[in-house]
Amino acid sequence: RLSSPFDFWRRSGHNHMDKARQPQKCHACRRILTQSFVEGAGKKWHREHFVCGKCALPFDLVGQPYFEFEGVPYCEKHYDELVADRCYHCNVPIEGDAVKVFNKVWCEDCFTCPFCDIRFTLKTKFFEFDMRPVCKRCYVSLPENVTGRPRKPTITNSFMPLICGFGGKKR
Repeated sequence: RLSSPFDFWRRSGHNHMDKARQPQKCHACRRILTQSFVEGAGKKWHREHFVCGKCALPFDLVGQPYFEFEGVPYCEKHYDELVADRCYHCNVPIEGDAVKVFNKVWCEDCFTCPFCDIRFTLKTKFFEFDMRPVCKRCYVSLPENVTGRPRKPTITNSFMPLICGFGGKKR
């Protein structure tokens, strides 16, 4: 007869304390950890198994910091390649300052007009063409049917009805 609901767990061998009593294992090789182990990325490792998830360079031997992404430790170089924003133009991971325009990211060196390569600054005015920044000189030189911008009125086409005798009778 069971005296409490917890008696079932005790008699069946499912004791919640069993997990704490189990020897801790290395996350990489699943073997029991000895006295000398490393904790990193929320897990426990043998020193020789705590390595970059891409190049397998051991952090403990090199003495470099590690960076975690989705539970995996990486060296700085591979973390940047994996996680850092990449320039829309050159596709290189961006180190340092970046410019985000039209939901795309550019490194400062590549933030230029795609037609004349003039470099934009944060104060430079530019126009959007094909989801890219274009300087005013190049934008104005593009055909109107490509940009979709309205034509500016000129004297010849805006005053034509007056010159032709707008609504009047010919005598």
